[in-house]
Amino acid sequence: KSQLKIPVEILNYKWLLTTNDKFSSPQNIALDSPGYIYALYKNENLIKKFDHSGKYIEIGKNILSGSQWIDISKDDYIYVSNKNGNSIVKFDTKGNLIDTIDVKSVGIANALFVDESGNIYISDSAANKAYELSPSGAKLLTFGEGLLSNPRGIVTDKNGNIFIVSKGNNSIFKFDNTGKLISTFGNEFLKNPSDDAFITLGDEDKICVSDTMGRIAFFYNNSIDNNVYIQFTFNGQRNGSAASKILFSNPISVALDKLNNIYVLDGKKPNIVVYGSVLPDLTAAQAGINLKVTTSQIDVAKGKVELEWSKSDTATGYNLYRKWEKETNYLKINTALIIDLKYVDTGLKINTTYSYYVKEITDAKGTEGAISNIVIA
Repeated sequence: KSQLKIPVEILNYKWLLTTNDKFSSPQNIALDSPGYIYALYKNENLIKKFDHSGKYIEIGKNILSGSQWIDISKDDYIYVSNKNGNSIVKFDTKGNLIDTIDVKSVGIANALFVDESGNIYISDSAANKAYELSPSGAKLLTFGEGLLSNPRGIVTDKNGNIFIVSKGNNSIFKFDNTGKLISTFGNEFLKNPSDDAFITLGDEDKICVSDTMGRIAFFYNNSIDNNVYIQFTFNGQRNGSAASKILFSNPISVALDKLNNIYVLDGKKPNIVVYGSVLPDLTAAQAGINLKVTTSQIDVAKGKVELEWSKSDTATGYNLYRKWEKETNYLKINTALIIDLKYVDTGLKINTTYSYYVKEITDAKGTEGAISNIVIA
């Protein structure tokens, strides 16, 4: 069993947003790639899609019934566990019904996750096991039998490993892509994990878990026996240990966006609160800025990364932001406005993961506009 290392604090989180819409039956939340917030109302059987001003549209009304869980795929399709887990309903982000997938013959989808290939992972808390399904709902894999106890949140990492919060064990179980158990961790921290208690953070293999004690923790998982519990602070107040101030009454759902902001659905308030550095720009999808890394392995070994991005028609120049794998906040690395559509970042640490994004500058005053996607180098 893997052991937790000494906690490391993440600093400089600040309050960004609180929704003004009150939830009568909060269940869980999800985010699309631009940064819109989707909240699943269990009793009302609908989804509300929020922008950052609090305006929303309703999705799934008169379609959903007995809805339990929401996930949004990398290509921005909404998946909802429906009919008390007997089916999965798929919508686009405008609310159009795309498909209904029957999973009753396989198991009950108490929680679900959709990977980049469109395969669907579900945890069945009644049967104490989990499944991998094809995009059409055909069973590909059954795993966790005899190990899991009331499994809830489920997700996969970029290597195909599967992580499940086992609520009855107060632990996180890590399986390989064949369903073989690799490790368990988190028991030293977790006390009664919340029903929606799990999500990875970007492509950095970080895990975010909430429990019903009002706490949220990150685990940094870069090897089987290297899981680091990371405390973090909001506006200078520590959260994450019994001796610290608890900021949430009952964080039943958490989500993380591409800028590492954390979205918390507090079941006793109830509302969604966002903490981080800066909210994502919801116009990014319209701007069409596409960032890519063009570095080679030789360049990485020399501590150099080359980046290119597509032109934005509304930009007069660009700022480039970077963080390395143990940082929370992105910092602007260019001292002068970037006019070209490329940049060479030098002096980097070898064997270290860096993340980048570009922001357009829209006028002579240096006003920042749309943000690009994030790339990992």
